[in-house]
Amino acid sequence: MGVINETVKSFFQQHNYGKAGTKDFMMHCRPSVEKFVFSRLYERIYAMYKAKNAELDKEYHSKRKQLDSLTRAELRRALKVGTLLATGED
Repeated sequence: MGVINETVKSFFQQHNYGKAGTKDFMMHCRPSVEKFVFSRLYERIYAMYKAKNAELDKEYHSKRKQLDSLTRAELRRALKVGTLLATGED
């Protein structure tokens, strides 16, 4: 991401003067910037993801509901699981 790279580069230019103390500090710079940016954008990103995948999510929940109503034997047949995994608890 350009924003993160530019921010990290700016921190390095402004605060890293070659001192041992600042070198130890700078290793935390990128993760801190990434966490800050993500925390500010998460709600928007999640809303866009949810809207984009709403139809897929609806389909998943529909199939899940159908499978939840099946017995174990019916479920194994529906998922095409062989008899090797049968537990005899049908």
